Amino acid sequence: MKNVRHLIACCLVGTVLGIVACKKKEVTVQEPVDQVEDPGSVGTLVDSTQVIALLTAKGRYWCLEKITRTVGDKTEDVSEDTTLFTRIQVWYAHANAYQFLDGSGGRTLFESPQESVIIKSSTYNYSDGVSGNRPYGTAELLIREGFIYFGPFHGKWNWDAEKQTVSVQLPTEPDLLWKAAKGYLDRDMLPKYKSLAEAQDAAKPERIRIVMEEKEEAQGKVTYAYTLRAAWIIRREASPRRELSKYIVFY
Repeated sequence: MKNVRHLIACCLVGTVLGIVACKKKEVTVQEPVDQVEDPGSVGTLVDSTQVIALLTAKGRYWCLEKITRTVGDKTEDVSEDTTLFTRIQVWYAHANAYQFLDGSGGRTLFESPQESVIIKSSTYNYSDGVSGNRPYGTAELLIREGFIYFGPFHGKWNWDAEKQTVSVQLPTEPDLLWKAAKGYLDRDMLPKYKSLAEAQDAAKPERIRIVMEEKEEAQGKVTYAYTLRAAWIIRREASPRRELSKYIVFY
């Protein structure tokens, strides 16, 4: 009789453990539930030291390639849209080459006017200067080098630990193209190369994208994305004209 009671007890224990195991198994193999990511979440951490080192690498300018505007699910190219920008704003958009500087004066987004665009301002079109959808390879970049490193036309940048990317503070004077004062670098399009040699070995253009958001009364949230393409300096050719030099660049 004692043996029978022992056997029954063992069976009961086995049954309970089996039920618990099955429940655990059911939880384990349950299909994942779709989750909406917290807008404030940044996901994988980014190596800020590396991004800043690449962004400020010497021997490179960034030239505007394209501006897009997104409302809801619709994205359109507005690089030369004179209903959104004035003609002078479109001209300024492509008249500058940009550098991210990190020096004693702070972190500055420095704008250098492209001379080839400036001298053609009265007959400007999208293909003037190193800007727009240009063929991949080498190009000439005429730069006014003697330019002040501070003032209303330069922006500022810094690392944003919350967004895990570079934040950009830009001037919004009436003649400039920036639609909002604050933006950030798209984490899906950060700088990749630290030298001309690396860029040439990669055999494809290097791009970054500044994203800006604003609210419009009629449209609600509107996102502007400014795509800039790297122009790596191959050599510098001094010009007899004061403060003007020509660069042969890999663009």
